[in-house]
Amino acid sequence: MRLTAGSHHGRTGHRVASAIAILGLAVAAAACGSPSSSTSGATGATIKLGLVSSITGPLASTFGPDVEAGFNARVSRENDAGGVNGRKLEVTVADDTSTAPGAVTAVQNLMRQDVFAVGSWSALMFNAYKPLNQAGIPLVGGAFGAPQFGDPSLTNQFSVFGPLDPAFPVYDSYGKLLKSLGVTKLASLGYGTVPSSKNSATAFAASAKAAGIAICYENYGLPSGGVDFTPVALAIKNAGCDGIYASMVSSSQLALAQSVRDSGVTLKGMVSTQGYEQRTLDDPRVREAAQGITFVNPMSLVAEPNAGMKTMLGDLQKYANSTGIPSFGEFGGWLTADALIAGLEAAGANPTRESFIDGLRKVSDYDAGGVLAGPTDFTVGQIGKGDSILSGSRCWFALTLVGDSFTPVNGTTPFCGDPVAGAK
Repeated sequence: MRLTAGSHHGRTGHRVASAIAILGLAVAAAACGSPSSSTSGATGATIKLGLVSSITGPLASTFGPDVEAGFNARVSRENDAGGVNGRKLEVTVADDTSTAPGAVTAVQNLMRQDVFAVGSWSALMFNAYKPLNQAGIPLVGGAFGAPQFGDPSLTNQFSVFGPLDPAFPVYDSYGKLLKSLGVTKLASLGYGTVPSSKNSATAFAASAKAAGIAICYENYGLPSGGVDFTPVALAIKNAGCDGIYASMVSSSQLALAQSVRDSGVTLKGMVSTQGYEQRTLDDPRVREAAQGITFVNPMSLVAEPNAGMKTMLGDLQKYANSTGIPSFGEFGGWLTADALIAGLEAAGANPTRESFIDGLRKVSDYDAGGVLAGPTDFTVGQIGKGDSILSGSRCWFALTLVGDSFTPVNGTTPFCGDPVAGAK
């Protein structure tokens, strides 16, 4: 069930580019209803789950209907197997409409539906998390856009990539990647109205600097979702840059790549947090624009799938009619649902919100059966210890688009980060 209107497009007709780009938008705080009981949303036969994402609006090119499809695919397999401890899962999707107030409204609407827990694959949870915390409702999903996932006092919140460090510490993994690509002078870019976009880009630049790579150009005031990069490309050219990192959504990344190419800039490497997906290969225009871009991705390799990856791919094919490399939305939706199910299993035969939180906080090695490149530690002691999506602390793979295929930069070995002492 959906609480707001929005067209759901299939994979063929709607491009939802992979995006592990980091977005964080300040949203207006809003009051919500009074806290409900710890068993709200759960009966002897069903458990209600909510999902917040940007199903419509400008951010749908990064998140979009694929999130809903991936989430429902994982839930459908669970229900076909009898549900969690015999309880079938019911899903209500709340569209944040790609706006800050919309995220708050989406959460409020889900709370009015009395959901047991909420999954979020949205860049707009910066303040929308508040009523969920006040009501003790579990919140599980991507931590991008909400540094509060790294607040040790907010134990109801679980980032599937591991709780982020709000200080955005510097890790050496991105510097290692740039060195392996031969980059010597890096341009680092981010959105001016998206704080975590800037924070991600500055952390990446700091990692590069720690690896001995010069920062030739920085611009953290770009318009969110912008696609006109002619002046920026010229500035990058004039600065003599041979590498680029931009923490932006897919449409911006591809427009930037094309503008740089049109300006005659020869790059040794451009690194993107999005684009490793089947549609990049299937769409000739996208494939051409993305040539030579290196994509970082927290998924295990699809070309050599392990058991967990085979399971996810099977779910997407069976329930979402999707084949090939999952989009960021499909991956994120599926992963969020899987983590919610892990929490319900940890909550025991008679789940309450408290037992969900307590149970999932005891899990130190969550990797979605091998789908993630490295494990997530949900334990309380790890809250605020770092998050690869923001600073490179976790493990991830890097793949460069060459022709019509993605080539792993480091073979079957992921890049994993260590803190850089004294780096800022």
